[in-house]
Amino acid sequence: MIEAMRALGYSLQSAIADIMDNSISANAQRIEVTMDWREAAAFVSVLDNGLGMDRATLINAMRPGSRNPLDARSPGDLGRFGMGLKTASFSQCRCLTVATRTAGGPLEVRRWDLDHVAATGEWQLLHGFQPGSEHHADRLTEMTHGTLVLWERLDRLTGAVGDDAGAQLRARMQFLNGVRKVEQHLGMIFHRFLSVRGKRARRMLLNGHPVAPWDPMLSERETIEQMPEEWLWLDGQAIRVQGTVLPHHSRLESEALREVEGPRGWNSQQGFHVYRDGRLLVAGGWLGLGLERDDRFRLARIRIDLPSTIDQQWGVDIRKSRVTVPPSLRGDLKRIAELTRDRALRVYRHRARLLTPRRGEEVQGLWNVRATSNGYRHEIDRAHPLVQALQGIPGARSALDALLQLIEETLPVERIWLTEATRDQVATLSDGDQQALQILMGKVYAVLVASGYSNQDALLQARGMDPFCHHPDLMPLFPPMEL
Repeated sequence: MIEAMRALGYSLQSAIADIMDNSISANAQRIEVTMDWREAAAFVSVLDNGLGMDRATLINAMRPGSRNPLDARSPGDLGRFGMGLKTASFSQCRCLTVATRTAGGPLEVRRWDLDHVAATGEWQLLHGFQPGSEHHADRLTEMTHGTLVLWERLDRLTGAVGDDAGAQLRARMQFLNGVRKVEQHLGMIFHRFLSVRGKRARRMLLNGHPVAPWDPMLSERETIEQMPEEWLWLDGQAIRVQGTVLPHHSRLESEALREVEGPRGWNSQQGFHVYRDGRLLVAGGWLGLGLERDDRFRLARIRIDLPSTIDQQWGVDIRKSRVTVPPSLRGDLKRIAELTRDRALRVYRHRARLLTPRRGEEVQGLWNVRATSNGYRHEIDRAHPLVQALQGIPGARSALDALLQLIEETLPVERIWLTEATRDQVATLSDGDQQALQILMGKVYAVLVASGYSNQDALLQARGMDPFCHHPDLMPLFPPMEL
């Protein structure tokens, strides 16, 4: 049974998050995660200042299936199956020790040693730390109450660490890479808890360094566009749903761009983000609603807030990382998703609309996207001021129409999408690029003036066009030979 429990598919970061759920349920305000590389003696520990447990509670907590998943949970209790402590720990280590104390109570320590269970063939819950590990309780004994969870013999994380220098280096790099993933994961999963200020504030530390929250909805940014919040109902319980459209990457500096992208990248984070009592369960994806992940919808993120009272209806799994949408809600959630995706697509196509133009200026894009039976077709806007100005030149209309149609038919859309999707940040204009853009703006300005626009109107039209609108201080440049 233990070996089966080890194969439930926990990642290192999801296993640690499951342990920290228990700390939050115990009202801990400070949770310290330590990941210490010591070759074969490497360990992971989670120490909190929560309420702690007495002897009977600890023994019950160490029992697999200690609670019925159908039992009602109090608000803020992030557990469900009574299995997380054991399954998460066994997925990473062969020795699990839990030390705990309540306010005014003695230190209680119990240990599962999987090698001992395998050797004896019996469920023997051991007393105390394994020899040589007693020092791990030092911090806990200084506290009035709290709990320490200690993982040793990390066979799933480091494997067997032999004497070979190359094997030791690979194991160490794998361990350190795991530390980085854990930090990113905890900042995302618990970002709401980490963002609380005042007396209810919680601190999470990894190897002594504070874990920074990362909100996939970017709720504090003014540049996001939020759809109206909707309330859906299931068995008398309210479910809050709200779509968010992120700002186009052209609006963001490189540092902000990395923040918006998140730990798993733009495309992985698009879609639904499902929360349960403030804890993020699912970070991205379309929940099996028949909507494909597509680069065009990478700005779309949708928040779902669930109460823990409807875990069973939503099929929350034991790792708290997967849900199944109830049939009665699929239609509404798909409708909300399609509305959010549609808005995100328009922002993605016409990013200039999200920029703040100067008073009196209107952002004018050159391209339109039209739905067809085969997908989408990109067409040059024939109402664009520059196109209309060129069409007014005697004898030029037929040749111009042919040229525009040829451009539309040969536009390498897939290559452009691939380039945009893999670009890390918006490039800063070099002096040469800026001058070239100013000269282009001067040419557009000259054509508009020649077609009948006043100098002021021509300048307003040019400055409102893509790409000039992305550079509000740009002015047209007229080389002497073109005057």
